Amino acid sequence: MTELLIKLMNAPLWVRRLVAGALSLVILIFVCFAVFMPFNMLSQKAASLQDKREQLGRFERVITASNGLPEDNRSETASQLFLSGENQAVMQAELQTRLNALARKNNVTVFSVGPGKIFETNGVRYIGIRANLGGSVAGIHNMLFTLESSVPVLFVRSASFTAPANGRNISGKSESNLQTEFTIYGAIDPFAQEQG
Repeated sequence: MTELLIKLMNAPLWVRRLVAGALSLVILIFVCFAVFMPFNMLSQKAASLQDKREQLGRFERVITASNGLPEDNRSETASQLFLSGENQAVMQAELQTRLNALARKNNVTVFSVGPGKIFETNGVRYIGIRANLGGSVAGIHNMLFTLESSVPVLFVRSASFTAPANGRNISGKSESNLQTEFTIYGAIDPFAQEQG
């Protein structure tokens, strides 16, 4: 190390200045990192903390808004998710009426509708209907989509689709046609069952 220092002291002036400048630059960079890195970490933590405060504020607004709803509205909204009616036959009849109205709206022909098998899962009873119908692919799709995406909540439990035999066109139009047989179910409010 001393030999290197002796060589550096005996080196020309421009070499000594170049080495001194390089050492000064390295020390300056080290000092900048030592000073600015903690500030950078603090600013990142402050930004993260601000994001978490905003998220907490959104959660608090949601909780406040849900607490502000009257209990009547909450129970009314919950009851809309379930099938309603005096008894199971009435509920199935209402499902059938709803299916027929949607079929007419979407130009779908209803061949037959009957009661579906009633089943119970996790203390909730489900009732439904079995339907056999035909029409255009778009009409059947729109009808099933409307049934499953509206309230009360309904779901297709089983379905089979076939093309009509001999290329027979059900709707009389040049569109692709299908025949389908499916079962669609909805839940009966378990709390109403307990009370009734």
